[in-house]
Amino acid sequence: MTAVSLIEEKGFENFSLHTLAKKLGVTTTSLYNFIESATHLSVEIGKVAISQLYESMTMATGGITDSRYLLMEFAVVYRKFALQHPELYKVMINMPSVHGKEHLRMILDPMADALKKFSKDGYDNINLLRAYRSMIHGFVSLEITGYFELSNVSIDESFILVVKLFVDSLRGGIEF
Repeated sequence: MTAVSLIEEKGFENFSLHTLAKKLGVTTTSLYNFIESATHLSVEIGKVAISQLYESMTMATGGITDSRYLLMEFAVVYRKFALQHPELYKVMINMPSVHGKEHLRMILDPMADALKKFSKDGYDNINLLRAYRSMIHGFVSLEITGYFELSNVSIDESFILVVKLFVDSLRGGIEF
């Protein structure tokens, strides 16, 4: 998809319908014969990113049944995707959830299923999923923006430690 390539090449913030039209050799106005709106295009690109992440998650976790190892691997794959495709990751994160909610379930459902073992009920599972995703996204966001480059300590080791601490805390059953 040309729009995906342009975003990865030029950056999410530098992408525009005008740039896409120019790349395709058409006018910006004529693009609207093929897309509903810029928001619709953004959602479709977000869906492509989610599908790529889902495929990576599926390939990496095939055969793993232990929830702890699934959660570790999901986090590693998620981070790897975000680092390899930072501009698509931005599209995915900035995608209006009301438009891409069903597609987003492709990556959320496996995470939620792995967390079920550690939750008391559906309400608790939602909280765990939010905490898990926030932990990964927060780390990745800081890493992408360069906040971890101030030290010679391995970023990979730090990430594994953070995820391991989260997963290990689930076994202990933290009460609030």
